Amino acid sequence: SLDQPEYWLNDKLEPASAVDGEHGQRLLIHRVDRGRGVAWVLMGRGDDLLVNGVRLAGGVRVLQHKDHVLLGQAEACYSAESVVRVETYQDKDKIFCPRCKLEVTPGQRIVACPGCELVYHQDEEAGLLCFTFAETCVNGHSTRFDGVLQWQPSQELL
Repeated sequence: SLDQPEYWLNDKLEPASAVDGEHGQRLLIHRVDRGRGVAWVLMGRGDDLLVNGVRLAGGVRVLQHKDHVLLGQAEACYSAESVVRVETYQDKDKIFCPRCKLEVTPGQRIVACPGCELVYHQDEEAGLLCFTFAETCVNGHSTRFDGVLQWQPSQELL
C-alpha cells in the first residue's frame, strides 16, 4: 500500500507487484526482461493516477528513471539505478568494451554500467580495469563502486 511515500529501486522491486491506493485503486508493476537489463511496466487506471504530473494515458507506462507516481494522495518515485556489481561474462554474444575496444570474452570479469547498460572489462587478473579507468563511463555515468546511488528523490517529492 502507498500509505506513505516510497522509493522504488530498479533492483529491489518484486517481479510482479500490486500496490493499493487509498480509495481501492490498484497499480500493477510488472517486470519485463530485455537483454542485460530489465524494464518495469506500470498498469493502472483512474483520474487520480498521475506520472510526472500527467494522467496515465491508456493505463500503461514503462517506468523511466526519476518517474514520480501519484495515486490520489499517495506517491512514489522510481529509480532505474542499481549498485555497480562485478560479474563474470557468460554470454556467447560477441561484444566489445566501449573503453578499450577489445572483445569481451566468456569468463572475463565485467561490469554492466547501471546508467547505460554498456558492458566494460573490470578484470584485475587480465589487467583490464576499463570501467573504473575514468570517473565516468563513455556516456557520462559515474563509475563509483561505493554502493551509493547517484540519484535520490528530493524531499519535496517524498
